[in-house]
Amino acid sequence: MKYFISHEAFAKKEAVKFKELLLEYNNEHKLYLTSDWNSLSCGNIWMSDIFIELQECDELLVLITRQDAFDNLWINFEIGAAIGRKLKPKIFIFGEIDFSYIKYPIKGIHCIATGDTNRWTEELQKLDYDIKDHIPFSLLFKQNLCPNCGSTNQQYLEGCLTCKDCGASRCG
Repeated sequence: MKYFISHEAFAKKEAVKFKELLLEYNNEHKLYLTSDWNSLSCGNIWMSDIFIELQECDELLVLITRQDAFDNLWINFEIGAAIGRKLKPKIFIFGEIDFSYIKYPIKGIHCIATGDTNRWTEELQKLDYDIKDHIPFSLLFKQNLCPNCGSTNQQYLEGCLTCKDCGASRCG
């Protein structure tokens, strides 16, 4: 399987980390990331490489790490290219982003709230990634603050993200 990871330049660090985490769980898939030297061929015209990868990918994974990413022309272009090929992009919206600001065309697509551990775990399982340790992904997705007290002192207990300071838990 070939997966194209779409992101804006501001999210290079998060995109590289996302790719690294995915490779820990399944290194048989090819992951294309425009900000990764292993994805872009040296000396090639990068735009041609991106077009080819968009045409050949089996899935488009989109990382929305900040509010302004909804306006990013490249992200919207890559989503449009996937939809034009009848793919359903998987759009991961990081925990601190208010869904009410989502704009079209992204607004018309099913988005994945990364604040819901079960939801993003399920979506990654559909792509053949059996996530055992949720913590690195939770931290990447900015899911690390307790909604009750704001503490970062949380851990998974019996499948639920539980705050060790106030006892609040999130299970779904």
